[in-house]
Amino acid sequence: MQTWGQSAAQAWHDGAPVTVFELDSLLNAVSVLPVNESWNRISKLVLERWNQREEIMKQKKTRYIESTFHPFVLRFAARSGDSAVLASMLRGNPGQETKRFTSILLESGDWMRAIEPLFLQYISSILSKTQDSIGWLPASAETLTKLRHHAIENALLAEAVALDADDIATRCLYPHQEWPDRGKRFEAFVKKLPSAPKPLRPESLAPVLVTLGFENTPAALDLLPQFDELAKTLRSDSLPQQQSGIRIWTNFLAIHAALKMARGDASLADTYYERVKNDPTVERGGNADTARSDFRHTLFHCLAQLWQVGEARDPAKISRLSLLADTATNQSSSNQLTISQITFALKSWQSAIKGEPLPSAMISDIKDYGLLLEFATAIAGSGKTRLSFQERLHLFTHFSGRTDIATYTSQIWNHLVMRQYFTSEELLKERAAILKVAHLLAPSHLNDFAMYMRRHNIEDTAEAAWAIAARNPATTRSATYFSNHCVLDRASTLIHMKKFNDAKECLSELNEKDLAASNRLLHTTLLKLLSQPAPTPAK
Repeated sequence: MQTWGQSAAQAWHDGAPVTVFELDSLLNAVSVLPVNESWNRISKLVLERWNQREEIMKQKKTRYIESTFHPFVLRFAARSGDSAVLASMLRGNPGQETKRFTSILLESGDWMRAIEPLFLQYISSILSKTQDSIGWLPASAETLTKLRHHAIENALLAEAVALDADDIATRCLYPHQEWPDRGKRFEAFVKKLPSAPKPLRPESLAPVLVTLGFENTPAALDLLPQFDELAKTLRSDSLPQQQSGIRIWTNFLAIHAALKMARGDASLADTYYERVKNDPTVERGGNADTARSDFRHTLFHCLAQLWQVGEARDPAKISRLSLLADTATNQSSSNQLTISQITFALKSWQSAIKGEPLPSAMISDIKDYGLLLEFATAIAGSGKTRLSFQERLHLFTHFSGRTDIATYTSQIWNHLVMRQYFTSEELLKERAAILKVAHLLAPSHLNDFAMYMRRHNIEDTAEAAWAIAARNPATTRSATYFSNHCVLDRASTLIHMKKFNDAKECLSELNEKDLAASNRLLHTTLLKLLSQPAPTPAK
């Protein structure tokens, strides 16, 4: 690995042809290996080339942002102690990279630098996570002791953020390291936090509680007394007067309200929402709508985590919250839940429990289908409070057929199995029940179901699903193409099942005037197969 890494670093250093992808994969892999003479040579080449690149751009007064370079350059700089490169990179750090930069500093052992200015930025962007999985190493006990002497609130915050390390990403980087899983790390930290040294300023504990509450709300239930105590004194102007201070305050209130709902008190959510809505500091900052949207999203992000473990599962009570009626401030970014999505999910949940149809019309403001699937998975629950298969299927028919989520998802059944909404065994066992509600699913999701069945060699169900999908195509300009595609897939399945007459009859349903090139080729191939004489049975 180091030999390949040195070749890539040398090529980049000398201006020889090398792709961004080669640098990203090889140099990131090498940057986390143990430091030795070979590692130092590669680090020297990388940092020299980075400085050359920076100097050229300075002379040309042009800035090319290539974020792919940032992780390995930062790792080499942090681990080799190159303060000049570190300072330059952190000074020009784009806001969306704050979390990644902070995590690499923690991972590389540069905790003192990480706990200074970056953490408040990290907390303010905690709701704007990138899709990248990020891993880092927890600090040693010795490091944490030093940090606590430096600034207890920053030390606690650094440790809380380190708990958020993605297990898979970190283990890929450091397969030799072993420590408890993410959930157990949170639980252990929550248990020791009440007895940890207290910050001089109580409000400086807010970012720690926000990090814990947002990332692992069920674990934070044990810290409800700390939330209750801090809520008595925390105000919107208690923290640094910048966007991050208001964001932390807003998130604190939302998390506290969610924890209270888990203990049966739903009134605090609306009380806090009105407080955010009418706060003069928020109003002066011109962030009133954003603060309300942030509060609402954080509240339901935390509630979803609680639903997953069987807490606060009362959709009727939650639906009555006044904050869900404030449609005038229903703005959101692409990774936030909107009022219409939340309301739709709660109504669908009640509909599934009662086994009644949903009168609501389709919603179309989905900007992040992953959030909606996470929401559905949380509603499905776990353990003793988990919805039955029939209730989960009923719920999914609403998410599939009543929203435009199908526009954004393919292989939906794989997604649902991966998220443990359904198990693969359930889908195979209950395939007849799914066919009964096939008309309620989005046509593309029904097509995906047919493909899922065929991959598992359940061909009769796949054929039946394609027959239904072909008769009920999506109402779009590509409806005929989709219908033809289903007919051809069904015909090919019938041929594989040796039902040749049924396959010929199936192909007669094609709209040959609207055959796309790919469909025309498959059609021709299937006709050739059907024109060949059937093989003579073996004696």
